[in-house]
Amino acid sequence: METTVVNRHHLSKDIRLEIDTIYSTYKYIGRGTVFGNKYIIGQDGTRETCILLYKVDFQKRLAEDPAFVRMVQGLMGFHLVCSCNPLPCHGDVIKEYLYSVKHAGSRACTRCGAEIQLAGIDIYACSWCGKNRHV
Repeated sequence: METTVVNRHHLSKDIRLEIDTIYSTYKYIGRGTVFGNKYIIGQDGTRETCILLYKVDFQKRLAEDPAFVRMVQGLMGFHLVCSCNPLPCHGDVIKEYLYSVKHAGSRACTRCGAEIQLAGIDIYACSWCGKNRHV
């Protein structure tokens, strides 16, 4: 199943009660969780600015915290629940990263698992955690 981002306010009551239970395919990623966006629209900037700030922090954690990498990768294939969708959301950052991991194949970053891209002659770089690999 593909990872999706869904709005918790658009879910049925039964599904809302099921979020984060052991058999649920829905995982809450909002504030108060390790995946939540600490930046607040209006207070810290526009929606786009807050998402960009979140992405910078997210990439830094991917580069520095192997336990965080495993937690994020554990979200693969789940419905990521927040309050923003269908508007742009920090959940889209997580979804984009998980898509990169899923499709990395033999070009997976050894640090975070995302797909690495050619960055120069004989050098590949991970756009998520910044790790370089020479070939």
